[in-house]
Amino acid sequence: MGLADAALFPTLTFMRFILPEYFGWKDIFEQRQQLGQYWATIEADPAGAKVITEIEGALQTWKDLGRLQERGILEQVARKDYKWSY
Repeated sequence: MGLADAALFPTLTFMRFILPEYFGWKDIFEQRQQLGQYWATIEADPAGAKVITEIEGALQTWKDLGRLQERGILEQVARKDYKWSY
């Protein structure tokens, strides 16, 4: 795993959690085969899997505590004048 991976895959972890849950996206890797293969490689790496688990745990805590609602994000997502899914 290189420096670019360390920058990219935490963002993908965030996207994988947030986009389907709040923005109505399907699996972000479904239509992106190469990105899905990249993700599978990261998940198979012990260090990558550990970080993914830690980030997902933190995001679940945010959800459980209502952080996105508290910050007004869910209100913005619900607006009909924005289009989040194509």
